[in-house]
Amino acid sequence: MQTITGKFIQNLPRVEGDNAKGHWVRGGFVLEHGDEFTRKVAFTVYGQEKFDTVSLYYQGIPVQVSFVPESREYNDRWYTELRCISINTIHQPIPSR
Repeated sequence: MQTITGKFIQNLPRVEGDNAKGHWVRGGFVLEHGDEFTRKVAFTVYGQEKFDTVSLYYQGIPVQVSFVPESREYNDRWYTELRCISINTIHQPIPSR
């Protein structure tokens, strides 16, 4: 498992369907990180509970994401996703006056 910190940028749409194991829900979000050269990274979440949790986050909030990179082959092409395991708000100190 790996971690990354950055700013929450946006929620990605909900996708759902059915397969042999039953009903599934997938969603995601985009994180912006880096100081000199900012980069955006899209993460995937699976399950209604994680989707609901991520949908509460808003643009600009600092977060730390734990994730697992995963690749799979389909029709001779490889697809990679970053599967979010957990996402937590980073509490920033209140500036003194």
